[in-house]
Amino acid sequence: MHNIIGFKERRYIEELRILTKSIAIDCIVDDGFERIIYVVKKGDMGLAIGKNGDNIRRMQRVLGKRIEMVEEVDLLMNLSKIFSDQLMC
Repeated sequence: MHNIIGFKERRYIEELRILTKSIAIDCIVDDGFERIIYVVKKGDMGLAIGKNGDNIRRMQRVLGKRIEMVEEVDLLMNLSKIFSDQLMC
């Protein structure tokens, strides 16, 4: 299944890149709760958040929405860890 990113999402992803120098894989625009949820490239979370959350506050001020961020995970690695942990029990 392929996720199609619309114009609005591309715009918000580009804003994140410009303001924080971090890379977002995807974003979800939740108009019901006035928030944007970014899926940030693994290893870029610190850069995206900024010192003391400065980048998040700046993004919220510029975009006028609440910002939430989650880090990309390697699903295959997580599944293999879960299964190996269960086998050891």
